[in-house]
Amino acid sequence: MNALSKPQDLSNEHLDVEALPEPYSGDPKLLGLGMTECEAEHGRCASVFEYPHLFERLFALGIRGRAISGGDAFDALGAEPVVFLPGARFSFARHLLDATGYKLAVIVPARDTYGEVADLIAVDLDTDTIAAWLSRFDACEARLLVRSRLFSETEACHE
Repeated sequence: MNALSKPQDLSNEHLDVEALPEPYSGDPKLLGLGMTECEAEHGRCASVFEYPHLFERLFALGIRGRAISGGDAFDALGAEPVVFLPGARFSFARHLLDATGYKLAVIVPARDTYGEVADLIAVDLDTDTIAAWLSRFDACEARLLVRSRLFSETEACHE
């Protein structure tokens, strides 16, 4: 797929989950069935473990264990080159023809009130820049989500 082609719909909402092979009893999303747009994109991200310097930085900040691995396969922290855009947004560098100025960011899945991955938040640990991929969370909400996920703390937002 080149940078100008339309992203492939990986949601597979038209597939019959009941038609899975009989011995399979796990989450159909692990087979790529019924994934949300954010879960599919998160699945394309590298693990923070693939970037030792990034993992060591997280560890030095006290971010370890469940804060990195998350609660399920779609909750683990990812790492991906991104381009930060105006309006507290970002784009994945792999989707751009010109990714000048890209930064390696930690990708944090952001869940909505129903527990679904509703957006992906990019965090640049060098500059403390935080941005949302689909802008389903504003800058303040994104910052609060990241702080509570990574540092298990809540705080007032004064941005």
